[in-house]
Amino acid sequence: MVATDPLAETFKYAYERQKQADTIYAALRSNEKIRKKTLALTYRCHTRERCTLAEIYPSPNGVLVYLPPYKRSPQRNQETSSPEGRKANTSDGDRRWNGHAFFIEAAWNLTLNCDHIDTHIIDREQVLEDMKSDRKSIVLDAAD
Repeated sequence: MVATDPLAETFKYAYERQKQADTIYAALRSNEKIRKKTLALTYRCHTRERCTLAEIYPSPNGVLVYLPPYKRSPQRNQETSSPEGRKANTSDGDRRWNGHAFFIEAAWNLTLNCDHIDTHIIDREQVLEDMKSDRKSIVLDAAD
């Protein structure tokens, strides 16, 4: 009998779940009608633009979260990231951070950002509670 490495199995599971999240979100983005019908909740910023901070989708595989791309100020970007991280996770190699999808189980909380809001933290349990409400969109106050 071959023993399995628990750490390797954990990473393999996380990788497979991430692939599922990416696949499901790509399918949703390819059909705007289904995406809009499936979308359960949107968090938006408090500014006039009402930027999308997060989209939340129920799925048979779990609650899917999509965090859209955003841009950080030059100073904040330097404070919170490394050159290697910027190169790997931005579309311009510097300040325009890529959007990404994942299952909510992969996070203790969500870090919401847009061009106007930097690092708004919302607890995973709050997201699950908000999904139970009748609200389809939640605008976060500046003080939140």
